[in-house]
Amino acid sequence: MNFRSIERERSAEQSLKAADHNYRDARELVILAVGNAYLQAMAGASRVEAAVAQVATAQALFNKASDQQKAGVSPAIDTLRAQVERKLDSSSLSLPGMILPSRSWHWHG
Repeated sequence: MNFRSIERERSAEQSLKAADHNYRDARELVILAVGNAYLQAMAGASRVEAAVAQVATAQALFNKASDQQKAGVSPAIDTLRAQVERKLDSSSLSLPGMILPSRSWHWHG
């Protein structure tokens, strides 16, 4: 074997090691990106669930205020406040493409 053959063999080994490192780096980057996307989706779903619960609470408070007004134990302003709060909370769920029935939501995109 001559010196050039030895150098070419060493160079090929180093190129193979570099390619292996590039592959591992790319693989790790894909794993991180997929993990991040999953966590973002879970966070988004949690925000929607929280907003749906907030709307349900606002609806219950409105119903209570309305019933109390009808019974004559609460002024109309309390019912109006509860109604405004309910509408504000409901508007937070009106995202483009999202239809929100009374108990669950479905994405239509």
